[in-house]
Amino acid sequence: MRTQTLIDNAAEDRRSTDAALKRRQAQERARAGAAGVASSGGSIDAVLQGLQEDADADQAATTTQLKDSLAGLDAEYKQRSDRNLLSYDSSLARAGTSLLSGLSRRSLLD
Repeated sequence: MRTQTLIDNAAEDRRSTDAALKRRQAQERARAGAAGVASSGGSIDAVLQGLQEDADADQAATTTQLKDSLAGLDAEYKQRSDRNLLSYDSSLARAGTSLLSGLSRRSLLD
């Protein structure tokens, strides 16, 4: 469940980031147009490319963080599973020990 929540949150963050980037690019184009600068080519393309690169870098960091979180959850689940197996093995060992100790109380000569 926690894994799916992390993935869902990351997807929602990505959609929000993409929408914010589109708004910011539209604002920059409008600003350039209002200033009498062409809405494509030259400096406006450099500004828009910079915004895209910033968004891509943020997304890469978010993706890395998500991968680390998922790896941490995976390790946590594996550790729990190992603990459960060890607990199960331990209870079997105790049962085997008590069984063997019960057998050792009987005389071999009987």
